[in-house]
Amino acid sequence: EFFDALKGIQALLSKEELQTIWQESAQHISVAFEEFSDLLSEIGIAEWREKEQRYKFADIYVYGFEMIRRGAV
Repeated sequence: EFFDALKGIQALLSKEELQTIWQESAQHISVAFEEFSDLLSEIGIAEWREKEQRYKFADIYVYGFEMIRRGAV
């Protein structure tokens, strides 16, 4: 469900945006959002970018999940 929910979403997500997707599609995976976001980082799907205050998804997943790349660096 979580990966399906990423289709058409920006590849750079604010914490609030990612948290909303998590609540709607992946809360059963991890009780706490911080644990879930840490998991995404540990397995290389998304990383927190302090400067932009956003999560950046790795390019391979941006294409695989059909996310929108605009603005991703």
